[in-house]
Order: sequence, then C-alpha cells, then structure tokens
Amino acid sequence: MFQSQVAVSEIKRFYKRRKIILWLCPLLLLLLSAGATFIIPPQYESSISIMVERDETLNPMVRFNLAVALASEDRLKSFNEIIYSRSTMNLLIDSLNISEGETVSGLEKEELIKEVRKNIRTELKASNSFTITYSDKYPVRAKKAVELLSSHFIQTKLGLETKRNNQTVDFFKQKLDELKKSVETRETELLSIIQQDVQSTPRENRSLQTDLDRVKDNLDQVNLKLNKTKSDLELVKAVNRGSRDIEAFYEVNLEGLPSGEVFSNLLGSYKNYSNRYTSEFPKVRELKSEIYNAVQEIQNQLESKVFKLESDKTYLKDQYAGITQQIEQTTISERQTNQTKMDYDIYRELYDEMKVKLEQAKTTRDLGENARNQFVVLDPPVVPMKPSKPNKILIVAGGLFLGLILGIVTAAIVEFLDTTIRRPEDVNQFDIPVVAYIPSINMKG
Repeated sequence: MFQSQVAVSEIKRFYKRRKIILWLCPLLLLLLSAGATFIIPPQYESSISIMVERDETLNPMVRFNLAVALASEDRLKSFNEIIYSRSTMNLLIDSLNISEGETVSGLEKEELIKEVRKNIRTELKASNSFTITYSDKYPVRAKKAVELLSSHFIQTKLGLETKRNNQTVDFFKQKLDELKKSVETRETELLSIIQQDVQSTPRENRSLQTDLDRVKDNLDQVNLKLNKTKSDLELVKAVNRGSRDIEAFYEVNLEGLPSGEVFSNLLGSYKNYSNRYTSEFPKVRELKSEIYNAVQEIQNQLESKVFKLESDKTYLKDQYAGITQQIEQTTISERQTNQTKMDYDIYRELYDEMKVKLEQAKTTRDLGENARNQFVVLDPPVVPMKPSKPNKILIVAGGLFLGLILGIVTAAIVEFLDTTIRRPEDVNQFDIPVVAYIPSINMKG
C-alpha cells in the first residue's frame, strides 16, 4: 500500500514537472494532422461489377464437345494482364487527358503510367465475376475511367477470342479441303479399278456400271441442290439475325417452297416501293415488317428441304455403296480393290470427322459473336459524391494517439536527463555524503 502511494505521488510530481511537454506534443500533432486533412487532396472512387454468364444453349443435332470446351473457356483468363497492360494505361492517359495536354518525355510517361496503375484496384469475386475500382481526384473522371477499363477489357477479350475462333475455322477449312482432295483422288482410283474390273466381268453384270453411273449422276445433282439450299439457308439466317440487309433475299432460290410464291411477291412489292420511296414510307415499312414476319417460315421450309435432300443423298449413297459392293464381288482383282477401298474408307472417315470438327468450330465462332451479351453489369459505375480519401477521423485520431505516445516518451527522456535536486531523496542517486541540510525559509514572516 505504501509503495502504491509512493508510485502515485511520483507520477503526480512527474506530471506537474512535465505537463507542458505532455500536452504540447499531442496538441502539435493534433493540429498537424488536422491541417493535413485539408492539405491532402481528396480522392474519389468509382467501381463496376460485371458477371460473365456461361454458354449453355447448344444445337443438340451435332456433337459439340469441342465447341463447349472452347466456348465455355473462362473469359476472365488474363484479366489483370489486360487491365494493367501498357496499352490500357495509354488508353486511360489519352482518353482522360491525365497528362493535361502536355507533351511528356519517355521517362515522364513511365512515371505517369505507374501512377495510373496505382489508382486501379481489381478483384475477382468468383470464377465468373470481377470488380474494377478507380481512384481519382475528379469524381467524373473516376467514373469514366471505370467505364473505359471495363469496355476495353471486354473488347480486347472478345477480339482475341474472335481471332482465335476464326483461325480455328480457317485451319479446319484448310484441312477439310486437303482431305477432300485426297478422298476424291482415292475415289477416282477406286472407280478406275472398278471400271477395269467391270470390263472383265460377264456381260450380264455390266449393267451394274450403268446403274452406278445413274446413281452417281443423281448424287451429283442432289449435292448441287443441297449446297445451294444450304447457301440459301445461311443467307436467310444472316438476314434474320441482322447481319445482312433484306435485299439479300433476292439471291435466295424460292422455287419449290410452299411459301415461295407469296414471299417472292412480297419481295417484288418491297423492291418496287423501296425504289420509289424512302425506308420511312408507311408502305415500305409495312412490307418490310411482313417480310420479316415470313422469314421464319421460309427458314423452316429451307431447313425441311435440306433435311429431305440430306435423306436423298444418304439413300443414293447407300445405293452407290450397294452397287459398288456388287461390282467388287464380281471383280477378278479383289485384293487390289479392297486395298484401294480401305485407303478410301480411311480418308473418307477422316474427311467426315473433319467436317464435324469444322461445324463445331463454326458453332464456337457463332457463339463468340454473341459473347458480348454474356458480360452482365451487376453494379454500374456512378459518380461518387463523397471522397474515399483522406479519412479525416482516422488521420486526426492517429495524430492524437501518436502525439500522446511522443509526449510521454519525450517527457520520460527529459526526466531521465534532468539532474536537478529538488528533495533530499534526490541526493542519494548521486552516491555522495550529505554535509548539511538547509531548512526552508518562510519568506512571508
């Protein structure tokens, strides 16, 4: 108890002697920190949150393993690499006029790029969403920077995907053409061998060659019709999705379609009116609307026609294969024929597989054209009304706390270095003998 009282008395005496220091340091740092809150320029933050939807709807008529793998690739790959790239920084500097129109040197440009990068903060919230935040002293510029960053990322990512998808389609087209030539070469060799074999067969079996030629002619005609119908179907689809003008319908062969005559009349009327009036003329707009309403029906009829031609082609190919098999059975050079047919079948199988892969690559490319719609803005950027920095309360509180610590430490150091003797007990710390005591004098008496 006595020691506690002594300690409290020492603290009180210490406070009386050093109270100026104990109060001065916190007061000075409090004033400095309060002044700093007015000197430090305010920083405003704006952010945008975007979610990337997945590709889920695919055509069930074809195997799309490759298409799904490519189209469902994580579109957030290389996210930070694109956002913090030099091209993106230059885009921000030029678009936001951060250099304030001044010509900067190479070294100054590098420093400016570093400063801009410090203002950007990115966050991948999940595997399919991200957030971009930009800090700037101007609130409107902060919002514009976030919009530029998100738009630039989406455009860059889609551009890379489009380029890759187009290269994939071109690659498969090239390989398909090469395999087609190989198949045609081996088919010619096979037909030549079969022709030689037919000439050496009995007369009653030579009628098979006539049937084979007839089937081949029919197959060629069906292929021509099928290719033209497919081309017409792609043209109709292109107009339907808006990538081609309505005038493209003039190239479509509508003969043989149930609605072909009606649709042709609509096109004729539209052409007649559109040549005489502008696109805003009521009759032109009415005819255009009727044409677009009938497009889906024409598309369905073309698809049905393609399906029928595909069926005819399959039937003729089966006939062709059956006749070929009969001819092969009557040949006297069966071994050579079988070997040639084996090579033909191998390349034919490769050719068919390559066609499937080409369709898959085209599907991936078509999906990529609509990939922009997969970027959904969850939290659009807004112009910030209040600055996010500096945090005045935190700065003032920190200055006050640091001032208290500094005041106590400074007072303790001054107290430790002070050699003034104020009490008899202070003499003991110097380890010297006391010669005499001088009593205190009451000057009032």
